[in-house]
Amino acid sequence: VIVEVGDPDFTADQVWEEEPPAPDGFRFGEAPPAFRAQAWLLNHQNQDGSWSTGTSMNKPSGEFSTLGNTALVLLALQHRHPALPEPRWSHAVRRGLDYLRANFDSQAGRFQVENSSYRAMHDHLIATIAICRLHGHTSLPEWKTIRSKAVETIIAARNPYMAWRFSFTPDGDNCTFTTSLALQALADAARVDGTEMDLASRREALLYLKSMTDSSSGRVGYMEQGSEDPRFRERVDDYPTKYTELCTAMAVIAQDRAGVDLLDDPTTLRSLTLVATKPPVWNRTHGSVDYYYWMFGAEAVNLIGGKLAERWHGSLRAALSQHQNVDGSWPAVDAWATTGADIHATACALLAWQATRPANTGGR
Repeated sequence: VIVEVGDPDFTADQVWEEEPPAPDGFRFGEAPPAFRAQAWLLNHQNQDGSWSTGTSMNKPSGEFSTLGNTALVLLALQHRHPALPEPRWSHAVRRGLDYLRANFDSQAGRFQVENSSYRAMHDHLIATIAICRLHGHTSLPEWKTIRSKAVETIIAARNPYMAWRFSFTPDGDNCTFTTSLALQALADAARVDGTEMDLASRREALLYLKSMTDSSSGRVGYMEQGSEDPRFRERVDDYPTKYTELCTAMAVIAQDRAGVDLLDDPTTLRSLTLVATKPPVWNRTHGSVDYYYWMFGAEAVNLIGGKLAERWHGSLRAALSQHQNVDGSWPAVDAWATTGADIHATACALLAWQATRPANTGGR
């Protein structure tokens, strides 16, 4: 049964007023980080199934949209922590998915974002990834139609012979950030429904990522070969990019999903090694906290494995475990967070944490 958006049967007693029951043998503040984070996210879901971008319900904050936030949280809830009650988790996931469904414009073939801006394409891609990875909860025929139309929109937005950036209509603008997300979304859709981009188009998009990669260092630039990671203009000084390799991490993940043998190519091997040399560092004074990079970086180093990945994951888990709030959230103090954007910060941090653990453990 799919619970409808604004489900009238959802009542306040389904939200834990203080904190959810902790796993056996734990007090809540000492429970596993992934359990506490998922419980906190469940407790901050809106009545309409969404997760807001600010500290109060339905209050937008900064650069993020409620739709994009909801998709990110659904990805963070994809693998339930074993101690989290299954009915409560399943109910929340289905309501979140119904919110995405209610905000899909079938005529335009895209997810609708409030205060639509350049983030609209990013959020469309994140939402497409979410509905593909959570396809086990989307068995209604309508969902396959939504996935198909969402994919058609992504394919149609690609610039001829090149890649993607912000526009839903080809405009000649490309960047590795959006291109990497687009390739991941298309790979997920192909796995679920068999809907694939033609080989020539995929090859052109991969060649674009290759053209943005500095062959000597392995760094993938944002819009120029080997350039630094993007930042919001007002945060460039406070959050220097010397601590991150976001575009590099995103690009190697996208190439892996597209079937590229990363370890057989000296340049992509350098890219993986470069990410491995930039482990998480928690230093708010130096501006090194970046949950979004950590989220993709944790997944990227899994592709190289071994001691490099173990050390990277160890740094990540130390940084996150030492700075998680007692209530299970993580503070919105990273390079991308705006004041009050605790849900976005917590979803990204939790996804990073989960990437260091097998999926069947709930990322504990």
